[in-house]
Amino acid sequence: MNSKKDNIVLETFFVIILATLLTIFSIGYFPYILPLFPAIFIAFSIKNRILPSIINMLIVSILVALVGGVQLGIFIFVIFGPMTLVSSYLIKNRRSNMEILGYSSMVLFISILVLFSFIDASGIDILNELEEAFKQFVSMQLEALKEIGLTSSEIFESKELLETGYRNFLTIVPSVLLVISLGIIYINYLCATKILKKSGIQIVNLPKFSRFRLPNDIVPGIIIMLLAGVIMKRMDISHSDTIFLNIVVLIEFALFLQGLSVVDYYFTKKKMFLLVKIILYIMFIFNASMTTIISILGAVDIIFNIRKIKSFKSL
Repeated sequence: MNSKKDNIVLETFFVIILATLLTIFSIGYFPYILPLFPAIFIAFSIKNRILPSIINMLIVSILVALVGGVQLGIFIFVIFGPMTLVSSYLIKNRRSNMEILGYSSMVLFISILVLFSFIDASGIDILNELEEAFKQFVSMQLEALKEIGLTSSEIFESKELLETGYRNFLTIVPSVLLVISLGIIYINYLCATKILKKSGIQIVNLPKFSRFRLPNDIVPGIIIMLLAGVIMKRMDISHSDTIFLNIVVLIEFALFLQGLSVVDYYFTKKKMFLLVKIILYIMFIFNASMTTIISILGAVDIIFNIRKIKSFKSL
C-alpha cells in the first residue's frame, strides 16, 4: 500500500517538474509545443484520478506565474484546465472518440473566448493589436514589391488584396478558432494515449486517419445549417453574413478533412513513404485548387462511401 502511495507521489512530482519545464521552455524558445501541455495531465488523470491532476495543473500554473508573470499563469490554467477536466472525464467513462473530440474542443473554444473577454476587460484591445501587426506586415510586403520593380498600380492592387484578405480573416476568426481547438484536442488525445500505452494502460485508440469518416447524419446537418444561414440573411438579422460565412468555412473544413482521409486511405494502400505523404499534404493545404478538389472528393465519399467504411452516429 505504501509502495503504491510512494509511486503516486513520485509521479506527481515528476509531472509537476516536467510540465513546468516544458511550459517555460516553450514560452522562451519554442511556443509551438505549448499546446501539448494538457496531454501530461490527461494521462495522469486516466492513470490515477482527475482531481489530483487538476490540482497539479494549478500548481504548475502558479510556478509558471512566479517565473513568467501572473497573467501567463492565469492564461495557462484558464485555457487548458477545463479541457483537461472534460477530456479526462470523457475518456475515463469510455465515451466515443467523436464525443471526446467534439465536447472537449467546444470547451476549449469557450475557454479561449473567456480568456479574450478577460483580456478585453483588462484594457487590451486585441483587434487593435491585430490591426497594428497587419499594418506592419502590409508595409513590409509593399517594400518588397517596390524592390522587385512593380508599378504603382500593381502595388495598389496588391495592397487592396491584402486588406480584403485581412477583413475576410477577421470575419472567420470564430470558425478558425474552433478548428484550432479541435486540432489541439486531437493532438493531446493522441499524445495521452501514447503516454498511457508506455505505462501499460490501454485505452480506446483513435482510428487511423485513413479510416476517418464523418457521422451518418452530416448531410442533413449541413443542409439545415445552410438553410438557417440563408434564412438569417433573408431576414436581415444582425451579423447574419458573418455567421453564414463561418458556417460555410466549417462545412468546407469538414469536407476537406474527409477528402484528405480518402487520399490518405489510397496513399496507405500504395504504401507511400511518410515523408512523401507529409510533403504532398502540405502542398494540398496551401494550394487553393487542390483544397477544392479534395473537398469535392470528401463530399463524394460522404454520399457514396467509396472506401466502404462504416460510419457512426453524431454526438
